[in-house]
Amino acid sequence: MKRLLTYLFCASASLLFGCNTTPDPVLTVTPENLAFSAEGGAQTVQVKANNPWTASASGSGISVNPSSGEGDATVTVTATATNSTNPLSGSVTFRSEGLAATVSVTQDERKVIQVGDVMVIPAEGGTFAVDIQYNTEYTVEVEASAKSWISFLGTRALQSGKLEFQFAENQNTDPRQGKVTVKDNSGKAAPVTLNFVQEEKKVITVGDVMTIPAEGGTFAVDIQYNTDFDVVVESGAQSWITFVATRALKSGQLEFQFAENQSTDPRQGKVTVKDKSGKVSDIILTFVQEEKKVITVGDVMTIPAEGGTFMVDIQYNTDFDVVVESGAQHWITFVATRALQSGKLELRFAENPDPDTRQGRVTVKDKNGKVSPITLTFVQEEKKVIDVGDGMKIPAEGGTFTYSIQYNTDFDVVVESGAQSWIKFVATRSLTSGYLEFSFEANPNPEERTGKVTVKDKSGKVPDITITFVQEEKKIIQVGAVMTIPPEGGTFAVDIQYNTDYKVQVFCEGDWMTYVQTRSLIEGKLEFYFKENKGDRRECYAYVFSTEGGIETIKLCFKQETSIRDKLGTLANFRV
Repeated sequence: MKRLLTYLFCASASLLFGCNTTPDPVLTVTPENLAFSAEGGAQTVQVKANNPWTASASGSGISVNPSSGEGDATVTVTATATNSTNPLSGSVTFRSEGLAATVSVTQDERKVIQVGDVMVIPAEGGTFAVDIQYNTEYTVEVEASAKSWISFLGTRALQSGKLEFQFAENQNTDPRQGKVTVKDNSGKAAPVTLNFVQEEKKVITVGDVMTIPAEGGTFAVDIQYNTDFDVVVESGAQSWITFVATRALKSGQLEFQFAENQSTDPRQGKVTVKDKSGKVSDIILTFVQEEKKVITVGDVMTIPAEGGTFMVDIQYNTDFDVVVESGAQHWITFVATRALQSGKLELRFAENPDPDTRQGRVTVKDKNGKVSPITLTFVQEEKKVIDVGDGMKIPAEGGTFTYSIQYNTDFDVVVESGAQSWIKFVATRSLTSGYLEFSFEANPNPEERTGKVTVKDKSGKVPDITITFVQEEKKIIQVGAVMTIPPEGGTFAVDIQYNTDYKVQVFCEGDWMTYVQTRSLIEGKLEFYFKENKGDRRECYAYVFSTEGGIETIKLCFKQETSIRDKLGTLANFRV
């Protein structure tokens, strides 16, 4: 009955409007949001559709399967594991007959804690920071055995920062190690363990700074050390402080005294070398002393009967005791260990020539650079003197000159009576360190002259100082009269007196005059050679001048007559 009614209704409607039986398109997807952990995985969504559909994914590491279908279906959405330290997002979009449905996809960031390299801590400790990057809450735990010297101070910043630790100074001569664990509070990031190694304490210890007397000398400063070192004297003090040597190193000798064996039988004694720290096994030295006039050489050392002092080489790097067994102590005596890790720095100080104290520093440096340099300051006293230089050479022309003087007492300046005519004391220009100013008359003589000046301490506490001034002779060149040369020429000499080096230059037309030589020194002759003159009368000049300067050049003029034959020939021509 119902089918009939429906049919009739449709038939009527078709006549009026037409009849369409296709349903409206449908597309829904559930759920609309998917969340994945950093490790990724797969989740499903339910698709409701009455038409064919397609699916597409967007976002890093997100995929969908299947990517198309028809009608209702179950679809899988997959997210791959991520190493990103930031959250990720994406989506999957379904489309069908003009409809769209979107599923939002999110993925958590990877939880990490990253720290920088493990560091070696210097013996003196201090505050140090370790780089860290993180995106999760964490805690820092110092292992129990290291809490006495490692303290965690805090994290300086968020997400990317530094772990700051305080390390106590290592007072031991051995290195030590401590572990610090950084833990993720959520348990998602693997713990990170930091291993800190702190170096042993390197030491160089020296004695007190000393004041050096003015006369200088060689002095020693006590030193103890367990590392190689250099000794550097500052450049400004190297002229008067010299490092000599370090008297002892880590390798030395044990020195023993043995009494003479008066018996005809050999005797034996043992010496034990013990490490004070107990870390090194005892070393036993067995000494066998022969009967009189017997020497044998075996594995142990053999001591001659007459005894004496002998040494056993030893090398060590720890403190030790030397114990002679009780039965041998009456004839074996341990003398000393020649060299230990405690020695002396030997320094030589030159005498202080100055009237002021002076200061110099010596730096003891660890070659490894692990110990802070130690500086020794030496102060040397002034010398109580009046100090002047050597005698001054005064030029012949005289003048006013200053003479350096250093003094720390009042004084007088006395010119000797025989030199007061040409030496005048002018003044002292300043106090304590200055100049004595003198005026010197010109020396008119060709010989040098000497005068003495005495500097006297008015208090009489400093010995007189005598300054000797030597004034140079006046430099002269004297030559004889200029001569007329006969026409036939020849070799001629001109008298000369001189007390300075000189040279002679000839200037004339032609090459008819030649300077030959000086025959002797101080007082001699200048020798010239002249060619025969076959023409008119002629002149030539020679110049004598000092090679040291200060003397006027001397000009010599030579005139050569014409020959008589040439004169007669001229007259004959005239008569014709």
